[in-house]
Amino acid sequence: MLNDREYMRRPPRPTIEDARSGFHTLIALIIVNVILWLFGLQRDESLLLSPEGFRSGEFWQVFTAMFLHYDFWHLFFNMFSLYVLGSISAPIIGAKRFLILYLVSGLAGNLLWLGASWDANAVILGASGAVAGITIASAMIVPDIQMFLLLIPFPIKLRTMAIILFVLNIMSHLGGAGGNVAYLAHIGGFIGGMLLMRFAYSRYVQWDPLAFLGKLPNDRKVHRQPPPPEGWTIRNETYAPPPTGRVSQKELDALLDKLSRGGVNSLSEAELARLRQAREQMRTDNK
Repeated sequence: MLNDREYMRRPPRPTIEDARSGFHTLIALIIVNVILWLFGLQRDESLLLSPEGFRSGEFWQVFTAMFLHYDFWHLFFNMFSLYVLGSISAPIIGAKRFLILYLVSGLAGNLLWLGASWDANAVILGASGAVAGITIASAMIVPDIQMFLLLIPFPIKLRTMAIILFVLNIMSHLGGAGGNVAYLAHIGGFIGGMLLMRFAYSRYVQWDPLAFLGKLPNDRKVHRQPPPPEGWTIRNETYAPPPTGRVSQKELDALLDKLSRGGVNSLSEAELARLRQAREQMRTDNK
C-alpha cells in the first residue's frame, strides 16, 4: 500500500513539454538581456530605474531596468547565475511560471530599492533581483542539490547557499557596504521569489523557509484514482511491494548503506520496519 504522506510530499513530475518550454524561456531571457546590452540600451536613462524618473511618470522603469546591465562583467555574472540556477527550476515549473518568477522577483527587488531610495539621486539596473528570486525558488524546489559557492572549497546544499547569500546581502546592506551594488534589490528579489513560491507555486515546494508562518497553502491536493477493476493492480512506477520473510544479509547491507548515506529520514516506514525485524532476528539467533 502506498504511503499517502510520502506521496503528498512529492512535487508534481514535470512533463517533457514543461521541461523544454521552461528551458527555452530561460535561454530566451538570457538572449534578451544580451541583445539589449549589445544595442547599448543601458545608456538610455529613461529605461533605468530612478526615483526621479518614477516620480515623473516613467513607471515602466521598474520593468525595463531588470533587463539592462552596466557593463560586460555585470551582464556576464548575472546571466551565468541565471543560467545555472534557472536550469534547475525552469524545467520543473515550466515556461509561464518561470517567466512570472523572473518578473515578480525583479519587480520586488526594484520596488524595495525604490522605496528606500525615494529621495536619493541614484539609478539602478540589472537582473540581480530576478536572479536572487530564482535562487531562493530553486532552493525551495530542490533544497538538497549540491552546489559550489565562491570562496567555499567544498559543495554545499542549495538551501544552505541561498541562506548564506540572503544573510550576506542583509549584512552588507546594514553594514553600509558601498560601491555600485544595490543590496536592497537582491533582498527584495529573495523576498519576492520566496513569497511567490510559497503562496502561488507551493505544490513545488520541498523546503519552506517561512514554515514558521504555518502550513503551506493547500494547493497540493491529490485526486485519488477510483479503485482498479477486480484482478488489476495500479502501481506507482517507483513502487515495489515491501519484502516479506526473513531479512537477508544482502538486504540488511543495502539498508545500512542507505542509512549511512542519507540518515534515518531517508528510510521509508517499510524499510524501518525491516531494520527492526533484522534486529529482532539477530537477538533470536544469538540466544
